[in-house]
Amino acid sequence: AQIASGFEIVDAQGEIDVRAAAYNAFSLPLGSSVSPFEISNRGGFALQYNVLDTYALEAILEANQKSQQFRRLDAPRVTAFNTQISHSLVIDQSAYIADAEVNQTGVVPVINPVIEILNAGSILQVRPTVSHDRKYVILEIEPTLAVQLPSRFKTLTLGLTNLNVEFPVLSVTNIKTTVTIPDGGTVLVGGLKRTITQDSQVGIPSISRLPLLDFLLGRKGQARMQSNLFVLISSKITVIRDEESNRFN
Repeated sequence: AQIASGFEIVDAQGEIDVRAAAYNAFSLPLGSSVSPFEISNRGGFALQYNVLDTYALEAILEANQKSQQFRRLDAPRVTAFNTQISHSLVIDQSAYIADAEVNQTGVVPVINPVIEILNAGSILQVRPTVSHDRKYVILEIEPTLAVQLPSRFKTLTLGLTNLNVEFPVLSVTNIKTTVTIPDGGTVLVGGLKRTITQDSQVGIPSISRLPLLDFLLGRKGQARMQSNLFVLISSKITVIRDEESNRFN
């Protein structure tokens, strides 16, 4: 919620003119650090109150609340030999300027950007081991989640040419576990949970500590982003000779 408040005092003779106002603005847009959906703090409820008398009073109240959910389902299927490590990658690739090369063959040096590829997403590594009786499968599971954060930039200057070099930032979460499931069974692996909370508060020093005046002369905002990644793995033991007999009789 945001409240803009102020006052103006003008006497009848016009000799005194005093004006004051409290304007509260966040350093960064609310939700810019946590929201992957680019939800803005625009819109919502707005109320303006005016009193016109021997004095003038004006108050503006703004309130806003937004939420959004996103679900993504990937269902890859991989066939692997016994004790063979298999991988499944679901990633988003983005190009960025990682470096610069200077070409001085001509009279004026020329900067050539070096393009690199950044991978962000989920990587699943599984190593199956079949028991001797072919009834159970031991799975060594290692899921990894890489989330791209806002990048940092550095400007390179050579003569009259400027080039922005990007420094990508990744948040990597990795877990590793071993489970035993029967042939044809399914296991659910969680633990890749990520929560980011952004609390912003703006107010007048000293006055912002008072309960009522803090509401009238201050501004508060909260943004929260929570993501959960669940891995559902089903196993099926395939014997080549039995499979050939079933298919080709």
